[in-house]
Amino acid sequence: MLHQVLFLSENSNNLVPTLENLFEDQKDLKMRFIFPETLYKTDFAESEFIILDYDYYLKNKEKLQPAFQYPDKLSIFATLTDHNQMNEILKSTKVAHLFGMSGTHTLQDIKAYLVASLKNEFWTPETFINPPETVRTHSEIKTSENLNQQIELILGKHDLSRTFDEFKGILIQILNETITNALYNAPVDASGKFLHRHKSRRDTVISDEKKIPTLDIVEDADKIILSIKDFYGTLTKEVIDHYITHGEVTEKDGGAGLGMFIVLKHAHKVIINVDQGKMTEFIIVLHKFKRFYHYQTLEKSYHLYQRKQS
Repeated sequence: MLHQVLFLSENSNNLVPTLENLFEDQKDLKMRFIFPETLYKTDFAESEFIILDYDYYLKNKEKLQPAFQYPDKLSIFATLTDHNQMNEILKSTKVAHLFGMSGTHTLQDIKAYLVASLKNEFWTPETFINPPETVRTHSEIKTSENLNQQIELILGKHDLSRTFDEFKGILIQILNETITNALYNAPVDASGKFLHRHKSRRDTVISDEKKIPTLDIVEDADKIILSIKDFYGTLTKEVIDHYITHGEVTEKDGGAGLGMFIVLKHAHKVIINVDQGKMTEFIIVLHKFKRFYHYQTLEKSYHLYQRKQS
């Protein structure tokens, strides 16, 4: 089967041949990348994926507006180092895949995204590891009690000495928020009623022993990757779209969105895998730098995968 990708960028003539070369080793997937200078509505409708350069869109809004009629197909790439710019694009487009442009590496990400989407698979921490990995830890989070101390003990197994001073604090903040969401906001009973979402974060929560959230941390020389899983799969795109760019928190919602906002603000890549009713996973990629300036100015990306139900 031939899969058609509409690739829309001022630089398509250079980028598309590189993408085609990347797919030469993918014998089970036949890809056709098209970038017509004259666009018709049928081009948008007939393509399985639409990959759009956001700067190109801003210069050609009228011509490229039809892309936004197909949100399930649409992915955007842009030069994203500023969190506010990322927020603006996510708010206005509700796109599920937003690539921070950084040359060939982004094209590798686009390939991985297309392959995973076509095979109905999730990205994993290993997607981003450059062998050899240096350290790997696995932990189960059975209770919310003394959560920061639990996180400190886990991070103690990882060498953060080659990063800037505030890096550990960023890790703790990200892990606190995402694990808290897994403990308080994910669990439901057999009828689908949320068990702990209404509770104060000062109230201790004990995990169901059959559905204990997990934390995996994997490192290579350049980056550290966090994977936080719950085994309920109750997070929805509507919740993500509302909260991930706002960071709103109220007592009744238990702060469901604050963690997503903080993760998006600090991480270089945020991947959310949702297998509805089974599992939600946050994969957070943070590059290691000695200086905060370099950390802060690296491109950002955001991806939401929702497994298609058979």
